[in-house]
Amino acid sequence: MILPIMHFNLDPESEIARRNPDKLSNILLTIPRSLLVDIYHEYQPDFELFQYDFDDTLKLASQEPLTKEERLFKLPVITTDQHT
Repeated sequence: MILPIMHFNLDPESEIARRNPDKLSNILLTIPRSLLVDIYHEYQPDFELFQYDFDDTLKLASQEPLTKEERLFKLPVITTDQHT
């Protein structure tokens, strides 16, 4: 799934966010926390590599920081058909 929001830089330190913090905040307010957490999990290795604090994005969305459980990397669930 491609999210249109991903074309808008979610980094609060980005040039777009510095020039338009209210615009970024208003966009983030429309995204459910569960989707923001999914985005975090999808790009978690990148966030860690570039030392990006996703909690800053959540603050702009008027959300609480990630919980300990939300920070855990989620591996995809793979199911197998046991009736072969």
